[in-house]
Amino acid sequence: MGSYISNEEEELNYKNLLYKIGLTDEELESNISFDIEIILTNKRSFKSNVEIKIPIDGIVLEGTTSKEFTDMDIVFKRTEN
Repeated sequence: MGSYISNEEEELNYKNLLYKIGLTDEELESNISFDIEIILTNKRSFKSNVEIKIPIDGIVLEGTTSKEFTDMDIVFKRTEN
């Protein structure tokens, strides 16, 4: 990704590190994907795959980011039991 060397700072502020090595939000963009499985008490199960683009804008300048996903269209499919 990059390197940062400084003898001027006594204590390194990790929130600014991505900015100091010259990275941009666009360079850090990535997609993650994971499966969700719901198993009911009657042993029926349902699965779905979720894909999310990360990071959310502002991680380089802020050092951290978060996003609550509330409008996702997830379709669960019943699996064979």
